[in-house]
Amino acid sequence: MTRPETATASSMDGDDDLSVLLPERSFTLAGETVTLREYSLKDTLTLHAVLAPVVDALATVTENAWASYERVETVLAAQHEAVIILVAHSINKPPSFVEDLSGTEGMTLMDWWWSVNRHFFMTAVIRRLVCRQVTASGSAASSPSSSAQVIPPGA
Repeated sequence: MTRPETATASSMDGDDDLSVLLPERSFTLAGETVTLREYSLKDTLTLHAVLAPVVDALATVTENAWASYERVETVLAAQHEAVIILVAHSINKPPSFVEDLSGTEGMTLMDWWWSVNRHFFMTAVIRRLVCRQVTASGSAASSPSSSAQVIPPGA
């Protein structure tokens, strides 16, 4: 007869698999408590049109070297309209709520948003870079070399 497994330290501390898979952070913002969450699969599908340009821009600055936070911040600023929608969605508020925050509260929210969702974005960036490499190597492999003899149809 086998003995039951003993509880791990993380389960005794209250950390469960769901909190690891979908982290959340609650804090006070503009006088109310908000909960910021990581994007779910449904979020990535419904927000695809908004997410895609942000991921593309992040992939571009990450193509040759891992991007510093300053470079990421520049991309996020350039994609500010999309970022406001994405941040608002992650706290279940309208974009106007995020737009109306003070600079300090807005930057605090951005810091938490990036902290909770950076793994999502970096995973998406890696996928995008791999797709670009596959596409580039596939088109290079499928294009005939300039020295290859072309045989006309019916010859």
